Amino acid sequence: MPSDWTTYSGATHFANDVNFEVQRTNHFEIVIDLAAIGLNDDYDDTIRLCCTSANIPTISIQAQPLRHGNETVNVAGSPSWGPSSISVYDVIGKDMAALLQNWFWRIFDPATHVMGLVVNYKTSATIYQYSPDASVVRAWRLYGVFPTSLNFGSGSADGSGSPVTISMDLSVDKSIVERVQG
Repeated sequence: MPSDWTTYSGATHFANDVNFEVQRTNHFEIVIDLAAIGLNDDYDDTIRLCCTSANIPTISIQAQPLRHGNETVNVAGSPSWGPSSISVYDVIGKDMAALLQNWFWRIFDPATHVMGLVVNYKTSATIYQYSPDASVVRAWRLYGVFPTSLNFGSGSADGSGSPVTISMDLSVDKSIVERVQG
């Protein structure tokens, strides 16, 4: 019997139709192209393997008012992308804290008080989202990426041995989504 909008048909479409497979939050990886700015190739893999969260930048368009007489109409202004935030496990052997600090200090070195050149710290990144069987990949290409804040976490004598995470906010010029078949 065909379904229509007046009869609730349940949620079986999620189980019976591959087109309704939902994206899971834990099926992702991020790759930051730090080799492009002269940092060791090993850095890219270390961040990818230790990343615990990475958000996709939001895009927004500011409405621009146009006035004429006693009326105002809005038109679209320029788009802008929000930041992306990542968190990574603070692994000791790979010295994640030093790795991220090294990238951050390319922007401003507190020892010399010198600002870095854009070509030495700005790069690209990709957030990959996988289907449960990795047959479909969504790739979010992030352009003009560089860190704007770095938080090394904290310790707690009352803690139960939870892993320390380091968080970093990344400025992003733009992001574009692509669908890639696995």
